[in-house]
Amino acid sequence: VIASIDGLRHVNKISQDTDTELDLVKAAMQNLIYHNVIKLVPIFSYKNRYIVTPKIHELYTDLTLQKELVFFVVRSGAKDCVSFYECFRMICAFDHGSLVKDVVNKMKANNIDEKKLVQYCVLKGYLRRVRDYRISLDESIYMNNNNNVCSNGSSNGNDTPKSKMQTTLKDLCDGTNDSDSLACLGYIFNSRSLPIVRKHSQPASTPLDSYLTLWK
Repeated sequence: VIASIDGLRHVNKISQDTDTELDLVKAAMQNLIYHNVIKLVPIFSYKNRYIVTPKIHELYTDLTLQKELVFFVVRSGAKDCVSFYECFRMICAFDHGSLVKDVVNKMKANNIDEKKLVQYCVLKGYLRRVRDYRISLDESIYMNNNNNVCSNGSSNGNDTPKSKMQTTLKDLCDGTNDSDSLACLGYIFNSRSLPIVRKHSQPASTPLDSYLTLWK
């Protein structure tokens, strides 16, 4: 399993490539993370969004980190060398409204492997992924949440925590669950932000205009 961890393959892919049960791979990953052997990074997608963090100053002022970055992100088989200026310029091109594919098309840095660049910067803390949170405009879900709390701000003691697997999509879209979390629970949103239940591939009953998307 360890030999298959390259920062690009997700857990399910590692399970398939190593012919190992998924639960065993998950358990192995949890142990490796606990002992600080590996770290988890978001699955790479050209539709992801990232923003630069204040830690980028460390990279700008540390020559050793600059050399490490250039060595790590050069594309396999590249004929020309990659300069730190090219890498740094591409990193700074990430902003709140740009997808990875937008940055790649804009910079046209053929010798830089964008997957390795994003992976390295996320691990080092130079880039942070901007996640999308769906917010339902149905006020009833927020009223129900308030009803579970007494007027003095404390619980009445009779409430039982509601499992996410037992709630509806409308309840989950309260601004605390990003699209990845919703996808793990079987809900995805298509290109028109229309909610779809993955199991049945049918649009959810809630109208299209009853959701807002918060990027943060």
